[in-house]
Amino acid sequence: GGGAGARAAPQESSDNIQIPSRSVGLLIGKGGATIKKLQADSGARIAVKTDKETTVNGILHTQVVLTGSDEAIDKVQTAIEALLGSNARS
Repeated sequence: GGGAGARAAPQESSDNIQIPSRSVGLLIGKGGATIKKLQADSGARIAVKTDKETTVNGILHTQVVLTGSDEAIDKVQTAIEALLGSNARS
C-alpha cells in the first residue's frame, strides 16, 4: 500500500498559538469535525499539544501548532480566532 506523498510542500512553515484550554473541545469539535473542517478549508495542519500548557493572565492555555504555507496558516489562524472569539469570553 502506498503511503503519504513524500514531497514537501513549498515554503512550509509552522506557527504556535495559545488558546484557552477550555476552548480545546470547541476547536476540535464533535468527533474531530471542526478541526477537520478547519484543516480542509485552509490547507493547514493543526496539532493540539495538550501536554504543553501555560498559564496566561491566570487562565490555562494549550499550545496549538499550525503547519502549512504562510497563506494557509494565516487563513486557519483567522478562522480559529473567529471560532473561539465568539465563545472565548469569560
